[in-house]
Amino acid sequence: MNVLIFGNKGYLSNSIEFDKKKNFKVTLLPKTILNQNKTLEREFDLIIHTLGANKFDSEKKKKKTLINKKDFTTKILRFAEKNRIKKIIYISSTNIYLKKKKLVKLKNNYVKNHILTEQILKKNVSKNIKILILRISHLFGIRDNIKSKGKFLSIVNNLIKHSFKNKPFVIKNKNAVIDLLPLSFLITRLDKLLYFKYKYKII
Repeated sequence: MNVLIFGNKGYLSNSIEFDKKKNFKVTLLPKTILNQNKTLEREFDLIIHTLGANKFDSEKKKKKTLINKKDFTTKILRFAEKNRIKKIIYISSTNIYLKKKKLVKLKNNYVKNHILTEQILKKNVSKNIKILILRISHLFGIRDNIKSKGKFLSIVNNLIKHSFKNKPFVIKNKNAVIDLLPLSFLITRLDKLLYFKYKYKII
């Protein structure tokens, strides 16, 4: 299966591309191509949507990240239609839940980003495009060949980074238990999930 991911500097996108154990082919394209209304020469079966600011950038830039997230998602949907790509997987987050698995109030900008994107995708489910939303927990796993700024953004990676520098490390989370998901596990699961047949589903 040929998989397309926009954004060639992201931690997650690079991790998926360079994993040697996966059984699918990944092509990374710069997100600027979404502004070119371009038809690709190569055919793709699926898009993995990972675009958007991380939780740290979301709090710094706030309104801008919401606008960008909405814009990216709309452009990806148009791009999929134009290039006849029939499936989209969106990497969302379990951070949108409280302890009892109820959606959090829309105060956190990082959460707003994910909920807004999920809403846009749900509204745009069609006969031509099937959508799968993966709400995943905190990812960890360092890859030597990743040069992205997000290399140390996950919890475990932050712990490693701080231990190198002999700095204190504190985890604060009042609303939820912090679960840790190895990148390798996610990529292994993607091998099977890419072949989903439902019109719209959240996992």
